[in-house]
Amino acid sequence: MATVVAILDRDTWSARTDVIVIADPLARSLTWVPRDLWSPSLYDRVNGAFALGGTARLISALRELGFQCDHAIVVRRRATEAAAAHLSVDVPVSEPLDFLYPLEPTKRIQEGSKTVSFRPPCERLEGERIHQWVGARRGLSRLDSDFGRILRQQVFLRALLNQGFDFGRVIQDDSLVQLSSGNAIEELRQVRPGWDMTCFDHVRHETIDGMMVLIKQEGEQPERPRRNHPELAAVVLARGAPRRTVAAVRSLLAQNPAVEIMVVNSGGGDMGRLLARHGIDIAVIDCDERLSVSAARTIGVRATRAPYVAFLPADFLAAPGWAKKRLKAHRAGKAAVGRDVLRSALGNPPVLAKRIAIWLRRLMGMPHKRAWGASYERTLLEKHGASWESA
Repeated sequence: MATVVAILDRDTWSARTDVIVIADPLARSLTWVPRDLWSPSLYDRVNGAFALGGTARLISALRELGFQCDHAIVVRRRATEAAAAHLSVDVPVSEPLDFLYPLEPTKRIQEGSKTVSFRPPCERLEGERIHQWVGARRGLSRLDSDFGRILRQQVFLRALLNQGFDFGRVIQDDSLVQLSSGNAIEELRQVRPGWDMTCFDHVRHETIDGMMVLIKQEGEQPERPRRNHPELAAVVLARGAPRRTVAAVRSLLAQNPAVEIMVVNSGGGDMGRLLARHGIDIAVIDCDERLSVSAARTIGVRATRAPYVAFLPADFLAAPGWAKKRLKAHRAGKAAVGRDVLRSALGNPPVLAKRIAIWLRRLMGMPHKRAWGASYERTLLEKHGASWESA
């Protein structure tokens, strides 16, 4: 089962759908459908389907184009604006971005424009800056494609998911939302930061009756040059966004094979911004509330998708070969595997002494008789929970 989420570009039910995303819980994926994709049955762009026949017509138009879609939720612009009114979110910026943007979000660019810019390594989005990030598509020297806009929407959505944004705020006013069934909400509650986010781009550009549209290419969409998803997820556990988390994350980024990394930070601080300042763009969940170790682990397990899950305190480093060796053991049939970690506080004797006292059998070079800092088969954690390993 899959649900399409669509956001209208104006605050009226006769408007076109500006954003179209299909959430598939089984595939753990979110797929953006370009709004300019041509629908032969409508003889119009697919973003006109809802205005012509509501959620049922939107679902059928997407199915005719080959997308699996069972439920739909369509939201008016006013609902998203209300939900974002007091929102503040940090997004990573990989390169300088400059766009022409309407003088106001609801006006046409032909009525006047202004320049908006985003600069590396990170931007804090609030108010109109949110609309500019997710909506701008016209570059200063060229017409930026809708695919560039979609990529920024994906970055924004992942940041919201990592931040723990309450998406229930978007549908608080049921007069601004249309559902095909209650199942749409249930499916969307399953979305997690670790899901794949992609865009359907197996298209060609054409002009039909004066409209610039995208035509779906014949045949199957070619396999994307995406990385294979890692077999091992590493959940980094932090409190108060300590700076030493940067070193812990970098030790994981250096692993071969690559691992899926999720940082769960509780007790305040701004972990996402800390990592962004150091040029690190990974999934982060920030919680103001101070969480127990078991609660933080559970959040990390639910937000990742790799078949094996490991936990790393923010003040430790993963030793060279940390991922490779434990994966070798897992592939040989081991449900739980322990490996070495490195001390990251050699310049701080009191902290180092504390870690040696508590974690002696986890430190690299020590004889191991217990599987401290183990990784587990995901099915084992889902069955027994993530709270039973010693903290």
